[in-house]
Formats: sequence, C-alpha cells, structure tokens
Amino acid sequence: MIKKKFVLPVIMLVCLCCIGLGCGKKPDDKQVVAKVNDFVMTVADLKEEIENAPYAAKNAQNLEEILDLAVKKQILIQEAQRQGLHLKSSFMKTIERYWEQTLIRELLREENEQVFASGVPADLRNKTLDENLDKIYKKADVKVYKRVLSDLEKK
Repeated sequence: MIKKKFVLPVIMLVCLCCIGLGCGKKPDDKQVVAKVNDFVMTVADLKEEIENAPYAAKNAQNLEEILDLAVKKQILIQEAQRQGLHLKSSFMKTIERYWEQTLIRELLREENEQVFASGVPADLRNKTLDENLDKIYKKADVKVYKRVLSDLEKK
C-alpha cells in the first residue's frame, strides 16, 4: 500500500523535472542549429546572421525562415567557392575596395566620436573634423610624379 502512495507523486515529480529542465533552457551559442555540407552553423552564427542582416530578419515570418535564408546563403557561398569564384581577380578587387571603404568609414566614425566627446559645439564639429583630417593628410609623405600624370592625360 505504501508503495502505491509514493509511485504517483514520484512519477509526477520526475515528469515536472524533465519538463522544467527541457522547456525553459536557452540554447548555448555553441549549439549546432544546422549543418551545410562540412559547415556547422551554431546558434551564435544564426544570431549574427539576424543581427547583420536585419532586412532579412524583418521580412522573415519566423526563426525557421531566417534559418532557411542563412542555409541557402551558405549553400550559394559553398557553390561559388567550389567554382573557384573567390580566386578571380574581379572578386579580389571587390573585396579590396570594400575593405578600403570600411576602413575609411571606421576612421571617420572614430574621428567623429573623438570630436563629439571633446565637447566641441555642434556648429563647429564639421570644421574641427575637417581640421583633424587635414592634420592626417599633412603627416603623410606624398610624392606626385607629374610627368606620369601628364602622360596619362595625353592618352
């Protein structure tokens, strides 16, 4: 008789523990959410995809749709690499231009933040930023070869 009294509460307790541990648990960033060939997509990768492609995340109806877009993107990347497109000079030039533009944007952002943090009045911030950039330009050792420039203009 005593056994019957304890069996039902023990079963209920075990079920509640299993439900409690399984339901409320947030996935670890290192947990694998998908695999695309040899590429392993983690929860962190998916979060980054959502953060860096907010337009796709806003247009997607749910998390599965966002994951589907990320998987398709990875498939296309892998196919482009398989075809060797990442080795083409046109691709390399595009990456180089993007890198340069991003680096300049970051420099300008940093300079702008420094001007803002220094307490310069709003109406003088652009002038101060221009003066700071002029200082950077003046520090550079620049040599212009006018003859080469002239030859180019003739062509």
